[in-house]
Amino acid sequence: METVFGSPTACRELLERLAKMTDAEVQSKWSPWKDQDPPPYGPEVKKQVPAEVQLVMAEATLSGERAMQRKLWGELHDLMDSGGPIGTSTAELIVGIRVTLDHLKKRIAQFEGTASHNGNPGAWEQ
Repeated sequence: METVFGSPTACRELLERLAKMTDAEVQSKWSPWKDQDPPPYGPEVKKQVPAEVQLVMAEATLSGERAMQRKLWGELHDLMDSGGPIGTSTAELIVGIRVTLDHLKKRIAQFEGTASHNGNPGAWEQ
């Protein structure tokens, strides 16, 4: 559309074509491309893309997902100070996270118990 609006001749031709169109043409098969079929859409588009191109696109998507996963696992290893992705296995990292969470839950329970024993259950809300 930018091309059409950028050219006075193209804009005039489009306006003339729109003015000549009937309601039936507008509702049925209008195409802004003169003497051309509208571009395919839906499942028809995928059928027109060669299998080799679809494979390359899928490989690129998979490669991007793998890179993102490696980055996120690396950040998790850094967060847990586990020596990096090469230093510990994923299983060891998961066990480390579980131990840390259990430790934190116990500490929270201790603090909540201390606050309620002091007769001030709302002490942590201040």
